[in-house]
This record gives sequence, C-alpha cells and structure tokens, in this order.
Amino acid sequence: MPEEIDYEGKKLLVINVPMSSQVHRCNGKIFDRNGDSDIDITLQNQKVAELYIRKQSTYTENEIIPYVRIENLRSDLIRKTRLLAINLKPNHPWETLSNLDMLKSSQLYQKDYRTGKDGFTIAAVLLFGKDNIILSILPHYKTDAILRRENIDRYDDCDDIRTNLIESYERLMAFVAKHLPDKFYLEKDQRVSLRDKIFREVISNILIQLNT
Repeated sequence: MPEEIDYEGKKLLVINVPMSSQVHRCNGKIFDRNGDSDIDITLQNQKVAELYIRKQSTYTENEIIPYVRIENLRSDLIRKTRLLAINLKPNHPWETLSNLDMLKSSQLYQKDYRTGKDGFTIAAVLLFGKDNIILSILPHYKTDAILRRENIDRYDDCDDIRTNLIESYERLMAFVAKHLPDKFYLEKDQRVSLRDKIFREVISNILIQLNT
C-alpha cells in the first residue's frame, strides 16, 4: 500500500516495488541495480546472462524442468487464460500467438544460461500442468481448505485440492462461497460482493506464498 509522507508542504506517495522474478525492459533497455545506480546492461551479453542466472537461482518457480513438453500441459486451461486476457484487453497480443509462443511471452518457457538448455518452468507446470505431471514433479504440493465451526478439534467440511493453481483458486473461491455469507453492500449505485473482493486477494496471496 502507498505510504503518504509530508515533505516541504507537499504530499509524497511512497510505493515499495519488490524485486521481480523476471527480467524487465524499460524503453527497450535492461538495467541492473547497483546500490543507488541503475546501470544499462542491454548490450552486455555476459551481464544480461548473469542477471538471468541470479533471478533463476533466487526464484524456484523459474527452475526449468527439461523433460516437460507442451502435451503435458492442459490446452483447455491455456485457451481459457487466453480468452480471459482478450476479454480484459481487446487486441491482446496473445490473441494471435500459438500456445508455445504465449507461454514464452509469459516467461513460462525460458532458457537456462548456465547450461544453454531451455524448457518449461515449474511455474508453467503449476499453472497449466496435468494433475499427474504436477504430482510427479511436486509430490508434496496440495492445498487444504478446512472449515471448523462446531468442534475445533475436527472439521465440518474440507476440500483436499491437488490440482493446478488456476483450478485450485476456483475451488477455494467456491469453498468460501459455500460457507461464508455475502452481505448486501453498495458501491456507488451498484451492488458488489465484499466477500468475493476480499477473498480473491486473500486466496491469490495464499497460493503465491505456498508455491514460491
């Protein structure tokens, strides 16, 4: 959340931008932070490679799984994600890309500059992988949704979720909708679901924290 600071009679909004797991370009250039300086390394191939290596070693979701193929991923989920992006933004670049190129543009298919090999990342498997592929690569991965209401030593309802992150999110939202009331609330002249707005954020953050 932005932090508001008074400075010389003016209001400053200070926003903390955390380090990303990806390499980003600004006006077509790649910068590396060194203390308080931003150094342009766009044309320095070795520096760019080192930056990719540094990020890949920091973020496990970027680990390349060399033997995963496009057929191990669910094309229906890729198609669903593509349609969501197009509906949110007409003429979205994903509209004309193949499934593989779409995943490459999302950094879900990367090159490991330490070995020269390329392939799908763990993030790609978690998002779009078939259940048996996820189980094979990440056998410990699962999310439990548990309702304790009458007896906190036991549970009244539960959902043992062992599937991709997209459908995990949908099942968790359905679990919340099943057990929590959605009180009437107006935002301007339109009714909105406070429950859904709150738990969209909560569930997204939980899944991110569990899988990074």
